[in-house]
Amino acid sequence: MSREWMILNRSGWGGPYELAKVDYAAAARLHQGDGPFQRKRNRRNAGGPKKRVEALASLHDALKRGDIGNVFSIHDRKDDEVFRVREVEAAVKVIDTNGNDKADLCWSEVKAQFPNVTFLGSYVCKTIVGTNTRSQHSYGNAVDFGSSTMAQLHTIADWIVAHHTEYDIQTVIVDRQVWTPAEHWHTYTGERHYHVHADFIPSYSGPCGVKP
Repeated sequence: MSREWMILNRSGWGGPYELAKVDYAAAARLHQGDGPFQRKRNRRNAGGPKKRVEALASLHDALKRGDIGNVFSIHDRKDDEVFRVREVEAAVKVIDTNGNDKADLCWSEVKAQFPNVTFLGSYVCKTIVGTNTRSQHSYGNAVDFGSSTMAQLHTIADWIVAHHTEYDIQTVIVDRQVWTPAEHWHTYTGERHYHVHADFIPSYSGPCGVKP
């Protein structure tokens, strides 16, 4: 999960920003001489009063350990709030795979989780090896993932299966295993997959061409 933070300004929540930007903004708002400063988490005191440099270090450490949705604030000696920040999950940038929307989203999410994954294609008009049945790639309704190790391919496949309801997964194939919603993991009798294949509900048939 990619983490970012939003900072409360006079006009509302600004950002999201990376942690280094939050550190910089907090340092700009905490003025020497206004302390001691009190850090709060969800409006409740978190630790005792601190000098400026200690308060900034405490906030940095708290943000690194925090969870999505928590609100952290720093208050001056008058208990006036001088800084407020909230952790959010960074939005995933959807990447165009030349497949359909589900292929785009699935690839983008997996890429965000596993930055070293390799894109091996989405749309290509072809039949399943050893059959006369068109692959779901023929409709842009599938995407293939590559990696340098079979162990990571299995990890990626397991992650996709764990999120299958989010992406309407119909089939996941890796190595000599295949997963479907009805049968879960079982032996794959087709060509061994040295990559992860995922396709989506509904399945398509007919002439080649990307389907929605």
